[in-house]
Amino acid sequence: MHYAYNSENNLVSANKALKYEIYECPVCGGKLSFHPGKKNKPHFRHKDYVAKEIEKLCELYVPTPSLFNYFEEEDLANQRIRVVICPINNGYSFSLRFPSIEDKFTPRVIFDDIYFNYYCEEVDSFILNNKRLLLSIDECLVNVPLKETYTITCDNPKFEKLLDLNASGKYELFEKGPLLFKNIQGEYRSVHYRQLTLMSRFFVITKLKLKNIPRSIEIISINEINQLYLYDLVMPENLDEELVNWFYKELNYTLLPATSILDLITPVKFKKLGTTYDILEDECQFLYTSKESSISFLNPAICILSPLGKLNRVRPNEKGIFSLVLDFPGDYKLIVEAGTSELYTVRKVENFINNPINSKYFNVDDKNVLLDSQIIYRDEIKVSTKLPFNLHNATEICYRFTSGGTHTIEAPATLTLPRIGKWELKKQSQENAKYIIDWDNILHTCLNAKKFPKRIYDRHIIEQLKNQLKKSDYKHRGFLLSLIRKQYIYIPEPLINELEKMR
Repeated sequence: MHYAYNSENNLVSANKALKYEIYECPVCGGKLSFHPGKKNKPHFRHKDYVAKEIEKLCELYVPTPSLFNYFEEEDLANQRIRVVICPINNGYSFSLRFPSIEDKFTPRVIFDDIYFNYYCEEVDSFILNNKRLLLSIDECLVNVPLKETYTITCDNPKFEKLLDLNASGKYELFEKGPLLFKNIQGEYRSVHYRQLTLMSRFFVITKLKLKNIPRSIEIISINEINQLYLYDLVMPENLDEELVNWFYKELNYTLLPATSILDLITPVKFKKLGTTYDILEDECQFLYTSKESSISFLNPAICILSPLGKLNRVRPNEKGIFSLVLDFPGDYKLIVEAGTSELYTVRKVENFINNPINSKYFNVDDKNVLLDSQIIYRDEIKVSTKLPFNLHNATEICYRFTSGGTHTIEAPATLTLPRIGKWELKKQSQENAKYIIDWDNILHTCLNAKKFPKRIYDRHIIEQLKNQLKKSDYKHRGFLLSLIRKQYIYIPEPLINELEKMR
């Protein structure tokens, strides 16, 4: 067992556990002993005096992944690329969901200019700057045509590794068999792990047509897209042996019956999509019910993961009701510890909308420049945004706009969005005087540097070139920046001609 609760009711992994602390089983509540692992990996184990029937129910006779394996499987899946299906009218759109950059890396990305691009060999128009992975989860989605394989490349693998991202490489949809999609946090995401619970609507994509689909499964539609088959299906309320066997033999998924159910009872006004609830209130109540009467512990804990990543647990009262306080906006993930349950999501929102509009915009003259060039050549601009930002004008006075809105700003000025980026507003006359750098020629020179004689050159001018590159929107910016850094002050002669023009 790799996780346990300590005396302060906090979830602790075996890698961070202390030898003389008191630990409790997250499933049955029994006392655990910690084994630091001189020969094996650190782990927790039930103590010898735990009742045998409790031990069997907890570990031996429940053929399901533990609660925390479920969280771990989802966490691991979110660290790699996932395919997302979105039903639209009578058709479907497809996207690749990239892993987001962890918050701890955000300051380093912004202040050290750690930027690079992702490309997809199978989609010519595909380009994704890693800055998008710093914003909301909506920005991590990129629309793509449905393909059997996606090969993702990065123009600066060193930076990708530095940010602990795992997106580069070949992603094959059918590596382990047909690919299944279920509703997770309000969208239909591909499920890479092969044990799961499944309720209501789901999708399957295969290379070959499915055989002998059980009659209990409702078929909404069967579509052929790019020589692949997309099945839009609905699960029956109850599972039988035929259905479980078909999932295992035909799809290579082990289907687990949900033995624990959570239903939202307050507030009365909410929006539901699958197992995701959008609510406006600061508190909600759920009703827990169990389908498995043989389980002796009928008052299990509910594990809750907050938007800030903090794990906590609550227990229902004798009527099966428990409350959840929503201190922060965002997604709260819930799952029942005993038995098997779906992963439920409670999302605290400001208002209900049918077509979500991303609030992460920064409009200049009605054009979103949030992910564009960091230099704007205008004598005057109109800025419209919902984000707070800081404005430094020509007198170096800092004005803070905490609520966004629409503002008219005159050049020169600097606009800063905390944790996201910085824009320089310069007069339009300066754009004509700006020297246009031939980045493709510089890239070609750096790649063939061994063929040219080298000279020692002014380090200050080299730094100026790097700063110009950082501010540019050149598609191979990160890769070229790494090549220039390798040159240090020993510069190939063809590159010196470009540097001289910058003086």
